[in-house]
Amino acid sequence: MNKRPGFIVVVIVFVIAIVGFYIFLKKQQTVGVLPISAVPVNSAIIIELKKPQNFYSDITKKNIFLKNLNQLADVSNFISDLAIIDSVSQSDIKLNQLLTKNPLLISLHEIGNKKYYPLYIIRISGRFEANQILKVIDINWNKGNTITSERYNQAKLYKINNSSKKFYYSYHNGLLMASSSEILLEDAIRQSESETNLLSDSKLKQLMETSGDNAQA
Repeated sequence: MNKRPGFIVVVIVFVIAIVGFYIFLKKQQTVGVLPISAVPVNSAIIIELKKPQNFYSDITKKNIFLKNLNQLADVSNFISDLAIIDSVSQSDIKLNQLLTKNPLLISLHEIGNKKYYPLYIIRISGRFEANQILKVIDINWNKGNTITSERYNQAKLYKINNSSKKFYYSYHNGLLMASSSEILLEDAIRQSESETNLLSDSKLKQLMETSGDNAQA
């Protein structure tokens, strides 16, 4: 009995399965935009942390000047935001690896009457990786906190709410963005969809291209 036709069918099915799996993985990858493209153009300060792993510890424990300014509302908000980000990052080893392998972009914006809020943006390689991060955040931060979500434009906007603070985050266009200001996060989501952004500034673009990879910020 000739088994060759059956063998050929098995090979064809196997090849189709491999191609289908490859296409699935490609769809999970998000082309996205650069983090700077999502920064609203009214930013007062922009900092790119190339090595964000120990930034919270360094800035709060070693930076005496900043510690002395902690009584100022804007500085206090900034430090409390960093505490949330650091706590989320440290809650899971794999999550920490995902959140620290890419640079973290921090920008400062005036919202309302001379109140400044920071925006945090980090690039994520794809939807699968983003889902991992969102799942770990949900598991670890639903204890003692309330996490709700709603749609904003084409993005899903999450809110962490506890008795002392609200914190917002969203994954959109390949970027994980977060802020203690819902308005600022919504601005960033809209900005990530705009063709006019800070990269239109040739001097800023040149500065980013020439910055050293070994620098902390």
